[in-house]
Amino acid sequence: MGRRDKTTTEELKVTFETIVGRRGGGGIFGIEDEADEVARQAKLRRMAERIAEYDRGYERGRRRCPRCGQWQKYKGERARELAVDGGTLTVQRAYYVCPACGETSYPLDERLGVVEGKEQGRLREKLALVAVRVPYHQAPQVCQTL
Repeated sequence: MGRRDKTTTEELKVTFETIVGRRGGGGIFGIEDEADEVARQAKLRRMAERIAEYDRGYERGRRRCPRCGQWQKYKGERARELAVDGGTLTVQRAYYVCPACGETSYPLDERLGVVEGKEQGRLREKLALVAVRVPYHQAPQVCQTL
């Protein structure tokens, strides 16, 4: 390693330690952290309000089965945690079961475009993008920092 490489590495290390050391502290970093937290909480509240407008995805006592076309019956509600950009939301959603083929469906998931897995929306996109450059198991920490 040449002298220039060593200096650059040491400078980066000092800069990184300075930034990390200031997180949650005073000064501009503390003010930014506080503002970010206020914005994050407001975002989660607004998302919860908008999701509530879907009335849990309830479609009366029955709905057509997406698999076989017979009538599925409403069976109650199930909670699901969604990790989104900014935090975690717990949503209550109506679920239906088809007596003919056994298919279970969640209309709210369909309407929101929720996919398999906990991570959804922009968080899922960010994790995928970061995972191209960073080992997947480190992607959540990198996304949180970014």
